[in-house]
Amino acid sequence: AQGQTKAWRLRKTTKAESTGEGQVRAARPGKASKGQIWDPDVTAVPAGVAAPGLGGDNSSVVALTTPSIEALRLRKMTQLRNLLARRCEARGVVEPIFAFERWHARAMLRDELGGGTTRDPLLPRKEPWLDKGLVEDLRRAKMAPNAARKVSIELGRASAAAAEEVAAALKRLAGKSSSKAVEVTKHRWTMDYVLPGRWRNGVFLKLNHEYFEKLKKLYERHVGTDVVSGAAKDSEGDEKENPDSNDDELHRRIFCVLCRYHALLGHGFQAALGEHCFDVLRRHLSVEFECFASPLNCHFGAFCSAFPDVDAPFGAVGSFFDEERFAPTRGSFEANPPFIPELMSAMTRRIEALLSASAADAPLSFCIIVPGWVEVEFWELLMQSRFRRAHWLVSKADHGFCDGAQHQRRDRYRESPFDTAIFLLQNDAGAELWPADAALEQELRAALSEAVPTPAAKIRRLRDARGAADADGGDGALPVRKKRPRSELQPTPGVQDKAEAPL
Repeated sequence: AQGQTKAWRLRKTTKAESTGEGQVRAARPGKASKGQIWDPDVTAVPAGVAAPGLGGDNSSVVALTTPSIEALRLRKMTQLRNLLARRCEARGVVEPIFAFERWHARAMLRDELGGGTTRDPLLPRKEPWLDKGLVEDLRRAKMAPNAARKVSIELGRASAAAAEEVAAALKRLAGKSSSKAVEVTKHRWTMDYVLPGRWRNGVFLKLNHEYFEKLKKLYERHVGTDVVSGAAKDSEGDEKENPDSNDDELHRRIFCVLCRYHALLGHGFQAALGEHCFDVLRRHLSVEFECFASPLNCHFGAFCSAFPDVDAPFGAVGSFFDEERFAPTRGSFEANPPFIPELMSAMTRRIEALLSASAADAPLSFCIIVPGWVEVEFWELLMQSRFRRAHWLVSKADHGFCDGAQHQRRDRYRESPFDTAIFLLQNDAGAELWPADAALEQELRAALSEAVPTPAAKIRRLRDARGAADADGGDGALPVRKKRPRSELQPTPGVQDKAEAPL
């Protein structure tokens, strides 16, 4: 039947009781109105954290790239995804949803923590190519153990070969200027970013105007360039950017960011806290920095990023795991990592190390957002931490997140597929300066409920077959993704959705 879902659960999850507050807030009139998508007033960088931008010592993180190179990386990521899908199909198993994204995150983490300067920012290239997590995913999908190991090794080798091909293309590009110009067309609600080419007629990406203005301001702040658009109407009345205008470099850099994150897909892994939560965290805990963000989903003007090579012009200071660029000695931070168990464990260990090394008179605090997966290593690490000052559990029905694809969609919020846990880890000075009191918990729960999508938004998501993976969210469920007919998707009577006009 259409809309059916079969699932193999990987996680033992918490089952917090819902207060009903999320559904009440989602259904109230005017719920679709949103706050500021970012806070432009925060400009300071915490002590021990490198400055963002392109100047100074940032040449080590801002690697050479161009729109054509990013298009090549996108193509290679698509080929790797297709390789895994073909191998699953050939062996008569259903590809586990997000298996590729989990494999990619683990492999990139191994590359980063393994050190060295030869790694590609997107394509894993270092051994071991056998990934136990992918083997487990495939075995749960009923693939034979030997076949699962062969698929894992083949995927790792193919990724390394793809990284070599990109490296060769970069070598050929050295000292040359890119001849391909990014074409930008402005519509009423969105902008089209197109890189013409032979592969599937080039690369086509979308960006909402509000997010373009955010990226433009971030670029002006961190690059120090005033951007003045030069545009003319095309034959259909849309604005087409003049390639000779002085914001051409901005558009090239935006294209590289869009292309990089489009290559990741798995938008649930790029979800972020809503703006109301950041307001609470800043008011109570003085949080003004995100440990895991991107130019597209960041709330503050400086942040740690998985891809500083393309994100630095928009505020990225480097990776959270880069001990030279991110070594805070004091300050208050928000950490909402992609929900990959191995990454969350590595994050917890790094935070523990930072708190252990902090001075007694230097307040240091981390507000950590993780899923309620109680049998995974990171959960035990957080629960047993000597720096834990608070631990709050929020029912999945009582909160939501900003979608990882918020920069290109009409509906900004998405449901949470499971309970979320909030851990507050602080040294003694941090606990004294920023207490984890009842007022903070109450306001944070209310702020989290603001991101529950409206009933009409949920319907649109299911209708467009974009909500099929929400019940998994990286948790290993295997939904049968089918677009559902409108007759099965009736909104709640009397509930009006006041979202902005369609894209």
